[in-house]
Amino acid sequence: MLAPLRDLLIAPLGAALVDISQLLIAPTGILHHMPWAALLGDLPMTITLTPCGALWAAPPPVSAVAPGPARLLGYSGEGAQHLPAVDRELAAIANHLPGALLNAAATCANVQALPPPQLLHIAAHGRTNADAPLYSTIELADGPLLLFEAHRLDLRGTRLVVLSACETGVRPDYGDMALALAGAFLCAGAQAVLASLWRVADDAAAALMDRFYAGLAAGSEPAAALAQAQRQVRADYPLDWAAFQLWAGAHTS
Repeated sequence: MLAPLRDLLIAPLGAALVDISQLLIAPTGILHHMPWAALLGDLPMTITLTPCGALWAAPPPVSAVAPGPARLLGYSGEGAQHLPAVDRELAAIANHLPGALLNAAATCANVQALPPPQLLHIAAHGRTNADAPLYSTIELADGPLLLFEAHRLDLRGTRLVVLSACETGVRPDYGDMALALAGAFLCAGAQAVLASLWRVADDAAAALMDRFYAGLAAGSEPAAALAQAQRQVRADYPLDWAAFQLWAGAHTS
């Protein structure tokens, strides 16, 4: 199904991509919705998205206080909305991040707590509101965290936010990435955000996150850890392996 797009967008670049190990993409329009890992096939490179080149070139925001330990937050929901893999996902990640703070019944206050964490992981239901993007939500134990509330967070000093929820990387049909959940966390000061393009199966997200954090624990940068995790889960989850993409707001290396 992606073959025509690959022929249109990737084939003209030909051999220019063969020797590239890192690819930075600043998508525009409908290209925000492309699963770039799937589109680029088996080319051996890491992929990072950025809302614009100027933002990438700007220095990262500086926090007045040292960031705190990694914070692993989740809410599995209830009834028909229950996500049975959330608790397993958080426990697996905690094994890769000794010293991380874990809360499997997280509230909005847990997300807002200061100082900002070095790494913030949120595993929960995500809902994009196409008609009113500021009211897109991440569902937590005490109710929804709204997109406009995410804009008000202080995440200066947070190197990575992982939104392990559905549709957190979806940009609305009008406006820019600031009206996507991932963009809101970038605007709040996070240096990079891992977010999804569609409704990912609960088990697929948990499996990808386990392998992603194993890569981080082994010393890989987020883009490389994501590429490796996607290769590892691709055969088991052919519909969801490419759903998560890494967005960066500033170049920090």
